[in-house]
Amino acid sequence: MAHANKSSSVTFRLSSEEKEKTEKKAEAAGYDTISAYVRDHVINGTPKDKLVLSPESFEGLAIASTLSGMLNNTSHSRESQPLLLRLTRILMAVKS
Repeated sequence: MAHANKSSSVTFRLSSEEKEKTEKKAEAAGYDTISAYVRDHVINGTPKDKLVLSPESFEGLAIASTLSGMLNNTSHSRESQPLLLRLTRILMAVKS
């Protein structure tokens, strides 16, 4: 792929500091151009996994917040039991 004809282009902007930092990294890594350095990192690099939150996750967070308030107020201990059960079911359904 290194010798493939590159006929398409992508343009993006960097601050002066970012460009200088990228040039230094490219040079230190043995690249002649920033383009080659960035291309190799974008195409061959390993991107971070995207974090996807399900609607159930948001529901679980809302319940946890409500429970937090209830646990600080001991008079709500009976009301917290159904919420704890619901939160447990939601968390068990969320895939890790």
